[in-house]
Amino acid sequence: MNERWRVWTMTAAFYDSQDPLSFVFALSSLLPIVIVIFVAGLASATLSPQQTPALILLLGFIHNTVLNAVLKAFIQSPRPNSRLHDTSYKMAPSLHGMPSDHAQFMFFFTTWLVRKAGIYGIPIPLGMWAFLLLSSIFVSYGRIYNEFHTTIQVLVGVVLGILNAYLCTTPIGDSLLRQVAIAVAPIREFCIGWTQYIR
Repeated sequence: MNERWRVWTMTAAFYDSQDPLSFVFALSSLLPIVIVIFVAGLASATLSPQQTPALILLLGFIHNTVLNAVLKAFIQSPRPNSRLHDTSYKMAPSLHGMPSDHAQFMFFFTTWLVRKAGIYGIPIPLGMWAFLLLSSIFVSYGRIYNEFHTTIQVLVGVVLGILNAYLCTTPIGDSLLRQVAIAVAPIREFCIGWTQYIR
């Protein structure tokens, strides 16, 4: 292939073909993308009362991802040496592993939801608590199991995700994201304008 061409690897899920658990962890690494798709759907649902809050959460995701990319570029901590290193790391979105983007995303999402539920007095059933926490742990541990991150890279991602979600859900953080949501709302409306023709 011509070296000018690149593979967009955001949805690449690498796993050990001899290890079923490795495959399950690889599939779980796609959960952040699934979450973003669902939240984007809510943000574009014109009659949904969650439309604006979902757009604010999407902006929180963007903020969280940019923070992760900046920290990876600044820290430049390499991914661990592993049996996958020579092949899959070349296709990873970043050669740097600190902090883990998957762990940061999942714990940002879980913390955001828990904080918002607390702020608005919405009880979270035990089953939902368990699902949110266990899925965040599962995705994060999968990154260690499949040797894409060291334990410390994942733990730093967890802590950053929790802290960032907490800051984004404070009155100041929420107000800033809400102002950005108002500014980008016309773009959203343009992007979903075609939906009026679905009858």
